[in-house]
Parts: sequence; structure tokens; C-alpha cells
Amino acid sequence: RRPKKLNDWLVSPVDPDAATTTRKKGGTTLGYRDHRLVDDQHGLILSTVATPADTDDGSMLPELLERQEQYTRTTPREVVGDSMYGTKENYEQLGRRKIKAYLKKRRGKDSPKVSWVKLLPQGCTPGRARKLLARRKAVAEGSFAEAHVRMNHRRCRWRRQWRVQIQCYLMATVQNVKKLIRRGPGRRRYRSFFQFSPRYPLPM
Repeated sequence: RRPKKLNDWLVSPVDPDAATTTRKKGGTTLGYRDHRLVDDQHGLILSTVATPADTDDGSMLPELLERQEQYTRTTPREVVGDSMYGTKENYEQLGRRKIKAYLKKRRGKDSPKVSWVKLLPQGCTPGRARKLLARRKAVAEGSFAEAHVRMNHRRCRWRRQWRVQIQCYLMATVQNVKKLIRRGPGRRRYRSFFQFSPRYPLPM
């Protein structure tokens, strides 16, 4: 029988919606995650979902895509993500939606030791995969870096998940308005998309 995780039996009395997570540097913290879907071409945030900090990144991809379609009435041609998103379920869902999945395959202990680009689905090329993954680091992670450094998004302003979601919406709105002002009207539509989700501790 597998032992229960800490969040299975521990509940915060000040914020029962939050969850604990452990970092390599920083120990165990209580908080949330902001999951985003970001446009490659202009860096616009197309959807954002706040979840407890222990939420699996890969499980959020379907909801991010659904919200993006609901908000923008568009569907991406390609999706790029690290190994946290490279689950069997995500590959199958993207295949049904006719979206190219440039995702690093999530591996277990017994997985074959081969390059991740050799495990890409049919129709995805290694050269394109490496190029998009490199752009993801600049575009998607850059989106969070701006929010952290310039807007203090590293910490939650309020407790409870619905309030944290409001904070995520406000951050995305401000960042998108800045992008739209720089780009101006008459630009082309979205090309490819990225997702990433860091952890956010509760306010002290």
C-alpha cells in the first residue's frame, strides 16, 4: 500500500484550498500554481488557471486548451511543453484535436534511454522540436519572469483559490495590454503555444 502524501491528510486552517509543495531550494511551502498557455508569436497569455501547489502540470493542459478556445475562438496548430506535460493522455488528446504535440515525453524508471526527439509523434520533426523548446524558455518562462520581477506575482496577495485566480487574471490582463500596445492593430493571429507553471507561496 502506497503511503499517503502530505496533502492527503494535512489541511491548512488559514487557507484550506492551498497545498504544500517541496522545492529543491527553499524547503516545503504552502501555496498555489499559476498555469498558463502563452502564444509563441507575440507572447500573449491565452489562458491562466490557478490551482493548489501540488497539482500535476500535465493534467492542466486540457483545461488550458479549452479555456483558450473559449476566450479566443482559436485552436493552436502546435503545443510545446517540457516533460511534465508529455503524458500519454496529453498525446492522445492532442492527436484527436489534430494538434502537433512537441512535448518532451514523461518517462518512468524503466523508460528507454533515448533522446526525447526520437519519441515525438508522427509528423513532428526533431529540428522543429528543438527550435520551439528553445523559444519556450524565452517566451513562456519570460512571461513569468516579468510577472515575478516587475509585478510581485511570486506571492499571493489573498488567500483562497478563487481570489488567487483573480490575481492571475489581473496579471495576465496587464501583461497582455502591454504586449498589445507594443504590437498595435492589424497583426497576424496566433501560431504556436507554450505552457509552464511555477509555484506561488502564500502571503506571510
